[in-house]
Amino acid sequence: MPSAGTSAIFFGIYISQPELVLSHRFSAASLRPTVVRRSRQQVIGKMDQQVLQCLQATLSLQEDVRRTAEQQLRELFLHPEGGLSLARILASQDVQVKDQVRPLVFRGLSDEEGKIRSASASALSTIARFDWPDDYPELLSSLIALLNSGIPNSVHGAMRVISEFVKNDLSEDQLLPVVNELVPSLLGILSKSEIHSPSIRALTVNVFRQVIRMLETVREEHPQAVKLALEHLAPMWLGTFQNLLLMDAAEEVQCEWETLEVRIEIFRTVSSFQSTFPRVLTPDTLKFIHLSVSNLTSLLPLFHTYYLSSSSDALRPPSPKSDIGLIATKMELDDLACAIFDFLIPAVRTTRAAASLVTSEKGEEAGTELMEGILGVVLGYVQVTKANASEEEWLEDANAFVLDDDDETEQYGLRVGGLDVVGSLMDKWPRAVGLMLQDVTNRTVQQSVVARHSGNPDWWKPLEAVLALIGGIADDVRALLKTDEVDGRPRALDIGHLIDRVIPDVLNHPDTPFLQGRGFVFASQYASSLPKSLAIEYQAAAVHALEAPSITIPVKISAVKTIKNFCRYVDPDVVMLQSRKNLDLLLPLLQHTTGETLYLILETIQAILLLDKKLLTPEATREMAKRLYDTWLAYSN
Repeated sequence: MPSAGTSAIFFGIYISQPELVLSHRFSAASLRPTVVRRSRQQVIGKMDQQVLQCLQATLSLQEDVRRTAEQQLRELFLHPEGGLSLARILASQDVQVKDQVRPLVFRGLSDEEGKIRSASASALSTIARFDWPDDYPELLSSLIALLNSGIPNSVHGAMRVISEFVKNDLSEDQLLPVVNELVPSLLGILSKSEIHSPSIRALTVNVFRQVIRMLETVREEHPQAVKLALEHLAPMWLGTFQNLLLMDAAEEVQCEWETLEVRIEIFRTVSSFQSTFPRVLTPDTLKFIHLSVSNLTSLLPLFHTYYLSSSSDALRPPSPKSDIGLIATKMELDDLACAIFDFLIPAVRTTRAAASLVTSEKGEEAGTELMEGILGVVLGYVQVTKANASEEEWLEDANAFVLDDDDETEQYGLRVGGLDVVGSLMDKWPRAVGLMLQDVTNRTVQQSVVARHSGNPDWWKPLEAVLALIGGIADDVRALLKTDEVDGRPRALDIGHLIDRVIPDVLNHPDTPFLQGRGFVFASQYASSLPKSLAIEYQAAAVHALEAPSITIPVKISAVKTIKNFCRYVDPDVVMLQSRKNLDLLLPLLQHTTGETLYLILETIQAILLLDKKLLTPEATREMAKRLYDTWLAYSN
C-alpha cells in the first residue's frame, strides 16, 4: 500500500537539491493561455496551494485518493515552480501550514522503503533544527515513542533523524531534553541485542558520543549542569559498555560479523571520554584496558585467518550486511584494533593503570602480565597483512609503502597506532618495557626459525613486526641503553645480538622482501652502535640493493632509508666512502618517482650533500641543479 512517505521523499530530494527542480522546464505551449496571462504571484500562490493539497491528500485512508495525489505531485514537480513551492511551504512561517506538513514528514519515518525513511529523516532533522522545541514541542516525545515501539522500520527512521540532528550545534534548550529524555531510550536499544540489529545499536553509541562532545563544548558555560548530566549518564553507559565487551568477541563476531561495529563504536566512545572527561572515566580505566586486551586476544586467530595468512585457501573476511535503509559502513578487525589502540595510548600512562602494568622488586621495575598482554596484541596486529604484501599495494606502489612504513607519517593505521602504544609505555616505564621487549624478541626469533623450517610461508611476519616496533622506538631505546650504561646495569635490550646474529640472516632472504628491507632499516636505525667494519658492510649491501635491477620496491625503498639514516648516525668517514655512488644512484630516480617516494629521495640527497660538501663541484652542481629544476617544473605544472 503506498504511504505518505512518498511525498516525504520529495521533501528530502527537492529541499536538499533544488537544482533538480530548476533542471525541469515546461514549454510555454504546455501552459494554458489563461495561466500564462496571470501574474507570476498568482501562479506561485496557486502552485503552493496545489502542492499543499496534494500533500494532504497523500494522507488519505482511501488508496485511490492517495495514488491520484502522488501522480499529481509528479506532474506538479515538472513545473518550474513545483519544487520551489515545496521549499516555500517548508520555510513558511504559517503555523497552520507547518502543522500540516510535519505529520506528513514524520509518517515517512516508518515507511517500508529505506530511501523514503532516509529522505524523511533528513527533512525532519532540518525542521527540528529550527522548530524544536518552541514550534514543534511534541517532536522528541514522538521520536522516543518510535524508538520504544520496537518496530525495526520505525526505530531506524527515528535513529536517522536523531543521528543527523545531533551533528548540529544544539542550543541549551535543545541539549537538555536530549540528555535527560532521549539518551536513556538510546541505552535501552543498545542493551536489547535480541531485538535490535547491530547497526542500529552501534548508531545509538555514535549518537551518545556526539552528545558527550556537545557537553564538552558547553561545560565552561554550564559546569554544574554538565557535571550532573555526566554523573547521571556515565555510570549507566560505561557499565553497559563493559557488560557488552565481556562477551567473547570471537564467538559473537563469528555468529554475526556486524557486531564488530558495536565494539568499534564503544571503544571510540570510551576514547572520547578519555580525551574530554578523563576524570569521569578514571574509575573504569583499568577495566577497559583489560577489556581491550581480552577483545584483541580473542579476535587474533580470526585476524590471522582473514588478514595475515597468505595460504592459498585462506578465508576472506565476511562482507557486512546492509541494515534496513542503512549504508553498510566499513567494519573490519583492523578498525576495531585502531579504536582500541587510540584508547590505550593515553590510558596506559594514567596513574590508575600503573600498579597493574609494572611491579617493583629491589628497585627494579618489571612488566606485569597485563603489559605482556598489551605488547603481545600489538605485535600480533601490526604484522604485514596479505593486502599490504599484495602486488596492488606495497610490492608495486612505492608511495604506499613509504607512507605506510614511515614511523613519522600522519597516515594513521594499525602499525602507527601499535607503535604509538609501545612508545607510550616506553615513555612511562622504559626499563620495564625494554626488558619485556627483550623476552618477546627472543621468543619471536626462536619461533620464526621453527616456523620457517616447518614450511610456514608467513614465518617472517612476526619477526618483521618485532623489528619494526623496536626500530620505531630507536630514540627511546638508545636513551635507555645510555642510562643502563651510566647506572652500571645490564642492558635491557641486546641490540648488538640482533645486529650481529639476526639481521645478517634476515638480509639473506630475498624471497621475503619486506623482512629483508626491514633488516636494512633496522640496522640503520641503530647504526650508531655498529662497529666501523660492520657499518661499511651494511652500507655496501644497501648500495648493492639500490643498484640491482632485480631487487623489489620494498627493498629498494628500505635501502634509500638506510642511506639516509647512515648520514645521521654513522661516522661521516664511513658514509663518504659511498657518498658519490649513492648520489649517482639517487639523482636519476628523481624523474621516475612521485609523491612520498620523491620526497624521501630528496631528503636523502640533501642528507648526503650536507655530510659531504666535496660533492658540490661546479660540474656536479650544474647537473643537480638541472635535475632538481626539471623535477620542480614537473610538479609546478
